[in-house]
Amino acid sequence: MRSFSAFFLVVAVALGSAPAFAADQEPFAGLGGQVRSDVGPLEAARVYAYQVTDLTLTRATTGEDGRFLFSTLPAGVYKIIAHKVGFVPAVVLFTRATQSAADFLEFELTAETVASDDGSTDFWSIRRRIPGDVLREIELAEAMHAERRSAATPATDLAFVTEMMAGLDNFADTGQSHLTRGRIGMHGRVGRLMLELDGRFDELRPQSQSTGDEGDSLTRGRTNSLDFSLAGKGSSSVHFNSVRHSFNDHPSMEGPVDFERYQVQWHQELGSGAESAVSAQYLAESGFHTQGPVEPAGLPEGSRTLNVNGTYRHEIGERLAVRTGVSYQEMLIDTEIGQAWSGLARQRVNAFGIGSTALGSGLVVEYGLYSLLLDGTVALSPHGGVVMDLGKGWKGEAVARRRFRSEAPELGSFAIAYFRNLEADPGGDEHYYRVGLQHDGEDGESIRIGAIHREIGDTLRVFFSEDFFDQVESVYLVRGDQLPELQVQISRRLAPKILTILQSNAGSGGGGLFRTANDDRSYENQVSYMVTSVDTQFQETSTGVFLALHRVEQRLDPIGPGQRGTDVELDKLQLKLTQELGYFLDLGTDLTVLLNIELSRGDLAYGRTLADSDELHSRVAGGVAVRF
Repeated sequence: MRSFSAFFLVVAVALGSAPAFAADQEPFAGLGGQVRSDVGPLEAARVYAYQVTDLTLTRATTGEDGRFLFSTLPAGVYKIIAHKVGFVPAVVLFTRATQSAADFLEFELTAETVASDDGSTDFWSIRRRIPGDVLREIELAEAMHAERRSAATPATDLAFVTEMMAGLDNFADTGQSHLTRGRIGMHGRVGRLMLELDGRFDELRPQSQSTGDEGDSLTRGRTNSLDFSLAGKGSSSVHFNSVRHSFNDHPSMEGPVDFERYQVQWHQELGSGAESAVSAQYLAESGFHTQGPVEPAGLPEGSRTLNVNGTYRHEIGERLAVRTGVSYQEMLIDTEIGQAWSGLARQRVNAFGIGSTALGSGLVVEYGLYSLLLDGTVALSPHGGVVMDLGKGWKGEAVARRRFRSEAPELGSFAIAYFRNLEADPGGDEHYYRVGLQHDGEDGESIRIGAIHREIGDTLRVFFSEDFFDQVESVYLVRGDQLPELQVQISRRLAPKILTILQSNAGSGGGGLFRTANDDRSYENQVSYMVTSVDTQFQETSTGVFLALHRVEQRLDPIGPGQRGTDVELDKLQLKLTQELGYFLDLGTDLTVLLNIELSRGDLAYGRTLADSDELHSRVAGGVAVRF
């Protein structure tokens, strides 16, 4: 109890002395902004973030000061739409570099009564740029407003989306598998409540049902997920998410793989620039982390994990604000018999308090503290940063964080993260340094260049694909790895109606001690990756072209004589096309054609490795999405 008391005392001191980023700089992780008219901020305006690559939609509502915030918006290319009844909607094409980035947008809406006839602020011209499901909600809001004015009883009005894709997953040495993907969604209102429901289903099954020949014994995989959100009066919302994933036996696998996760989140806007959120997550897995050509020692054969998190954010005046949070994690571990810590539970407590203040002349200083309590040990990570306005649309930033431990814990911690969201949980590095330069021009054009250097503090598995059928596209980082990374993002207009976004992340490093699970030998870890994508939007024809190239490599260099190293690598090329047919045909509904093509070579999912390094694995799928 003494360690807990000291732990929270330190956090309380940090919070009491450290206000956070200035409100007008929006440094909090997420996409924030303000919606205004010619007479001032617009309260209760609706803001939509529509991801143009995977067609997902997130919503936010402005407060009394016209401000909004998407606090957990993943990296990607978005259409951001702002709307309020009585005003013409505004549409901006915007790119999120990472989930942890702090971005800010401003919208100025024009009243419908003063809209121009040249198409610049005319609703009937702008509506062609608005995705069908967003347009449906805007029309629904207009209808609800008309009902309120006529004192009508609230009714139920729902919109639906359905998506189906089918294709082939082809291994040259083991045959083909059928790939099926489906999605059904629903959103709208039931009385005074706003409702969102999204369900997805993916299945990979062998073309042949025979199991007598190893070539016909391809892994069977199945994934399904469900998202449910409910928002009511008082700016409160509840979100539920579940994911279930399973792979059956394959000759190269050590056993079946099962993964399931359930999460519930509650968010409440408290007024006066304050908001709070609470979330709880339960995760159970078996064999998920013990498949593949490399496996660090100490990973669980199976585990059950409970996470509980609470966060609070408060803007204090025009220059000051504060954000703080506490999280608790408990992991029950199931390992092979003979491990000294088999069956034990790991407990972990994190807390943070981050503050900043605007000093004038475009200078913002951020400071605070991250803290960790794990297995009776305490680690503190002082955090500091600065953002400077360099003029003419240019900004520079620098961030530094360093962890100080009371002692190394007996049992190291283990976590997973997606590459694009690697910085979303900034408390796990031994040290972290970042410098960056960015320029935001007009009409969606921008340049962002950054360099990061981090030292890994705990075992971390980083995934480069969120597809459960591509889980080998990952690297293990271990304590002591030094990992520099270069980030580049350029958004340019090739023509008035053609916007291209180039993103590239390249990292190479290592040096940490990697102990393998199968022979308990020690190796020096070396990892490298390059993730590059080009996303082009032809706005005139509502066409999207997404091209991505991934190269991931992990090498284990032996320490000591008589050992052989391990080299695991994967190359993948992906092409994704989307075309809204409403531009060419008046179908009375929103119909989008989807095509996805992937080529890869190297080490594949769950231990499957192609015999020839130049042998290609292909995945081709096509389908349609309908909104009505």
